[in-house]
Amino acid sequence: MCLIMEHKRVISPHRIESAKQNIMSDIKEICPQATIKISKEQFEDEDALLYVYVPEPEIDVVRNCARERTLDILLEEDVDIAILVNKQND
Repeated sequence: MCLIMEHKRVISPHRIESAKQNIMSDIKEICPQATIKISKEQFEDEDALLYVYVPEPEIDVVRNCARERTLDILLEEDVDIAILVNKQND
């Protein structure tokens, strides 16, 4: 008989909030005109979901920054944040 046990991660709300604030600060640093909204719903199994709206010319730069920072935070702090970057409405 083979038993598979699922391990559920438990992350403190303070660590999640700190990671969100750090990532939002990094995004605002490279694109001050970015609008960031924190979703109250989860995307999949992530700890947080952020919607980021930026001017079209900045989309690739912000996506790359978000991808790098979310990976860093996941590896260093075990906090999984999903970021969806979209074009700002004019």
